Amino acid sequence: MINRAMSISASALESLLARQDVLANNLANVNTVGFKADVAVLKSFPDIFQKELGQISGGVRIDAVEMNARQGELMHTGNVFDVAIQGEGFFVVQTPQGERYTRSGNFVLNPQGQLTTQQGYTVMGEGGPVTINGSDASITAEGAVVVDGAAVNRLRLVSFEQPYRLQREGGNVFAPADGAVTVLSAPADTQVRGGMLESSSVSAVHSLTQMLELQRAFELNQRVLQDLDESLRRSINDVGRTR
Repeated sequence: MINRAMSISASALESLLARQDVLANNLANVNTVGFKADVAVLKSFPDIFQKELGQISGGVRIDAVEMNARQGELMHTGNVFDVAIQGEGFFVVQTPQGERYTRSGNFVLNPQGQLTTQQGYTVMGEGGPVTINGSDASITAEGAVVVDGAAVNRLRLVSFEQPYRLQREGGNVFAPADGAVTVLSAPADTQVRGGMLESSSVSAVHSLTQMLELQRAFELNQRVLQDLDESLRRSINDVGRTR
């Protein structure tokens, strides 16, 4: 029974460390434009002991790390190429690995006049890559790209029934996990806000509070393991003295 308890405490320590890593990554991106916080999803091991008081769990583990799609606050910048999405949806960008999705709208123009992300990924419109050849450009609430008074393209926006299943990649872009997430058109009430950016959805205060709670839980489980180890040592010594 002591070994069983030690196994449960050890699994708790492992899951606490994994959750701490998730929170640390969230905090590191508290100022990243359009960043979506991750959430560690826990799952208990199958119950394998049947006692009079019911099932005894075999401990917990991290089942998945999923994105929290909560909307971040919108910040006014006045930059014509800064674009935020209000509501559900993602921008579509072209990467060397194929199409990817992002909420980071701090776009720039490359030497060819194409709208790109900070990492150089081409921003896609419904008519292909968004290219701006002109002196006066703007983006409407419907995502239309207007250059010198004429609409030349429209930002391509997509959504997902289960956005939390998207797989995070470098450069704050997402890909469908194993291709299992169906790409849909963005909802009709989704709007584009030119001259604005979406801030990170990470709450520094909330994340720091969680970090402190995890630290206390980790210290408690460490003490439990130490007590169990001492009990096991005494049991072994007592058995040795009875022989």
